[in-house]
Amino acid sequence: MKVKSTLILCYGQIMSRCPRDLILSRIETDILQNVLALFNTKMFGLKSKVKDLTLKLSLTNTVTLLAKALQPSEEHPPYHLSRKAELLSCMQELITAEPKEILSTWVRKSAMDACAALIKLQPSLSSETELISICLNRVFSLPDWESSTADQSTNMDMAERQKVHTDTMASVKGLLKQCLLLDLSPDGLHSVFKTMETENQSTRDHEREKAMESTLQLVTFYLEKLQVSNNVPSHNLVRIIGCVGLQCADPSHVVREAAIKSLYGLLYIQLHLEGFPVGHQDKEVEHLKAIKGGLKQFTSQALFQTCTAVGNVLSKCIAHEQLNTLLFTVFKGLTDKHRNISCTASIVTNILITTRGTTLAEVWGTIKVLSRHLRSITEPRVRNAVTHSISILASQHLPAVLSALLTYPIPVDRYTCDIWRSLLTRNALAPAKFLLNNIKSLYDDGRYCHVTNTKDSATQQSSAVLCALRDVVCEPDSGHVINIL
Repeated sequence: MKVKSTLILCYGQIMSRCPRDLILSRIETDILQNVLALFNTKMFGLKSKVKDLTLKLSLTNTVTLLAKALQPSEEHPPYHLSRKAELLSCMQELITAEPKEILSTWVRKSAMDACAALIKLQPSLSSETELISICLNRVFSLPDWESSTADQSTNMDMAERQKVHTDTMASVKGLLKQCLLLDLSPDGLHSVFKTMETENQSTRDHEREKAMESTLQLVTFYLEKLQVSNNVPSHNLVRIIGCVGLQCADPSHVVREAAIKSLYGLLYIQLHLEGFPVGHQDKEVEHLKAIKGGLKQFTSQALFQTCTAVGNVLSKCIAHEQLNTLLFTVFKGLTDKHRNISCTASIVTNILITTRGTTLAEVWGTIKVLSRHLRSITEPRVRNAVTHSISILASQHLPAVLSALLTYPIPVDRYTCDIWRSLLTRNALAPAKFLLNNIKSLYDDGRYCHVTNTKDSATQQSSAVLCALRDVVCEPDSGHVINIL
């Protein structure tokens, strides 16, 4: 194995030191052929799994040297490496073979460095999603180097264990940045961010911390590289803003702090995409800096203040045409397994609907999504907050909201009953009048009803309206409404 490792490394050193013109004609036919033949061991004609650490590191280092030797420049055009996919697959196999929760070798880091160098070469990959997912799965799952679990790597002292952890994290972040450079657009940023979705929603603190710290580095890197010549509105960027905004109330202080900084950077990217010059300071975005001081406190009051501040900033910074995208992204957090995130989503939803609900275009769709989420929410406070948000929306778009609610099959479930009863908290007289007018309309002309555009029969429509009216007037607080009517 030592002889094979030495020979593989020799090929790498030859490629890194020889003139480019001399090695181009030999890479595919001679060099790579010999390197892979030396690495792949066969027993009885079948490929066997390589376990020798030195051989693995020799291959990863050689692939890195090869890829760097072929990098395009002003003098050299891009090189088309036909075996690029094969080499990337080999690196991914090495990364996957490493244990998920123990880091005792440099294989992960070395293989990711090789991948970062390879993806710069032609031909372009159709998607980097699988590559990134494999790397994140084998790095973000690792516990912090100081933890007792990490101490299982008995062949390393404390200093070396710290170094291998730090360098491995630096390599995965370098790979993420290199993937982002392949598509330096809001869609490209969203694509890389989406690959970290599993880790960002993990129940393990250290996984979420690594994911959000990586997000912060990507946002900072993107902001540095961003060059915009005209307005480029991006709904994908707003989706990232919505997800990151919710994590400003994460149970982990590390995640909360990285999320606030990431949100700060994302909102400035959004402003630059809308045409504001680099260096422009926005009063609302700058307010996020004041939030950072209270992130170390993890009390209910501090959590509420953070959520409220984030909601207010988002309500003032997001353009009208992107409001629906932001809302539907925030709605997903209502059913999050972390209570903090679901509470944050309910508070931000309430603020957005209160301050911007009158301009909302997708009222019918908003009601449908919120009603569906109500059935999956387990936290009573969150469920009550969502019901309250629907009542606020009803006060702003009464016909649209009530028309949507009246399409639900009868008998209605308890969640829909709660929504009807919540209408009493605001202008209860208007919903009652609306329902009575529709009963009169159905009575006068069974062929016409301005409640809904569906083809339900007049009988079904009448039943829906009567059930809704019952839920509204049977509440103890409905006495004043009945007296007025």
